[in-house]
Amino acid sequence: MWKVFKAEEVVDFAVQIEKNGQKFYEALADKLDNRELSLIFADLANQESKHIVDFQRLLGDLKAAPLNESYPGEYEEYVKGLAENHVFIKGIDEAIKHIKSPVDGINMALSFEKDSIMFFQELKELVSPGNAGVINNLIAEEKKHILRLIELKKMYSCVCFG
Repeated sequence: MWKVFKAEEVVDFAVQIEKNGQKFYEALADKLDNRELSLIFADLANQESKHIVDFQRLLGDLKAAPLNESYPGEYEEYVKGLAENHVFIKGIDEAIKHIKSPVDGINMALSFEKDSIMFFQELKELVSPGNAGVINNLIAEEKKHILRLIELKKMYSCVCFG
């Protein structure tokens, strides 16, 4: 049986997800030989650190939000399941070992950002409506990261014929 989580604990999951993202982007920036990509991933790491601060601010303002559940704790179980299945649950160091090319790193980053958006979308259900705007802003930032990563993937996946 799952543990029932409080909204504060779910925000703690969100903070951990952002910390994992920061650590991943920093490791990726260090691993890649390409200076341009390293700078981009270092910038993404910096943005993740800003998201950590935003989520930590939410902790002081959380209020219980009414949930439409089939049984008590259903929603928290679902959110915990999302967190447990996040792309970095097995560890960033292990994930970095499997990156053999810039495209591998970009693909892993895309998975991270997509998982994060899904988690943050659900997090909105656990906070008061006044705090949903903060989470919406963070989701918008993560979507910008995805667009940036898609552009990078196009650049580094291009096969040029001479």
